[in-house]
Amino acid sequence: MNDNDIIGISTQASCVDDDGTIWIFSNDYNALFTYEREKVNYITTFEEEKFFEEQLYNKAYATKNEIYFFPVIAKNIACFSKNTNSVDYIEIPKREKNVYYNIIEKNQNELYLFPVNMGEFAYIFYLGEKTIEKYRIPWEKLGFNSDAHIIGDAYLEGCVYLAVVNTNKILKVDLEKIKYEIISINENVFRTHAYKNTLYALNDLGNAVIEIKEDSSISIIEKFGFDLKKNDKENMKYIDFTFLSSDMMILLPIGEDSVLVRDGKLSKKIFIEDNACQFYDDILVLNKKAYLMPYKSDSILILDLNTHQAIIKKLRLEKKEYLYMLEKEAVKSKEDFLKEENVSLKMYCELIAGFYSNESK
Repeated sequence: MNDNDIIGISTQASCVDDDGTIWIFSNDYNALFTYEREKVNYITTFEEEKFFEEQLYNKAYATKNEIYFFPVIAKNIACFSKNTNSVDYIEIPKREKNVYYNIIEKNQNELYLFPVNMGEFAYIFYLGEKTIEKYRIPWEKLGFNSDAHIIGDAYLEGCVYLAVVNTNKILKVDLEKIKYEIISINENVFRTHAYKNTLYALNDLGNAVIEIKEDSSISIIEKFGFDLKKNDKENMKYIDFTFLSSDMMILLPIGEDSVLVRDGKLSKKIFIEDNACQFYDDILVLNKKAYLMPYKSDSILILDLNTHQAIIKKLRLEKKEYLYMLEKEAVKSKEDFLKEENVSLKMYCELIAGFYSNESK
């Protein structure tokens, strides 16, 4: 199969389920795919949204029988049933446009949705009942300005901890009392994670992972082999981190040609050949391999956790399946197609070519 017979699938939201299937929602248009045995499979589109729409969802979350997608541009949370291949929609009460969310797992039945970019409300989402409770965030009392961004997913003993980006502050939210508290530390932060009852953060330069202790003191557990000046944030090299075990941690690059892996007390950079991705947005672990999922790219980085070998795999959909997807789910005729908004010239030409090819048979 030559390159003219395949189409790249750019990713936005992804997750892996208990069966080992990777689920991907496209960044380019309204389409859900799976990735199994190095093959991309088209599953469906979501009827509530336009087909030619970018950045519909930014996060995905898998339960035993369902896959949830959390919106950026999309109207609502989408719930895809693996049993029926149907999609239900859950409204987020009083949701503002273009507000997107940190998704924090409280337990297997409750997720906490906290806005990254200064939304008025945070939410608790009950998965079993598919219901949502909203809570107003007292931004002014907390002393935040309209430019603040809040990033993280740390949950510890009933509380959520989120980094106030490019400041030395951690926002602590008590989910039982809906009480907010600001914690100040001796390092500017970019995002938070929790692992084994311990709070961690990536600093705002992307060159250190720190442990934050109960008394708000910190200790640097990983300092990378480079240093940046305080005014050099634009050259941030790592944008996220995750613990795969007590001894193994992975750092996700941004505009960098290597992944940083800490295994035991040793840290090393693993060079990425043919890397076409600006940065990786998530890590999925499957069969002793870490899948680094790209943001707005079709290049998955697969890291063998035993050998530390890294390879790039391209997300490719066969051209005939791509045209079938467009013709069946997006537009039923050339006239319908011409009414669609946000259509690229490339999509237009490919679809028209497909129509005429089918009509000539």
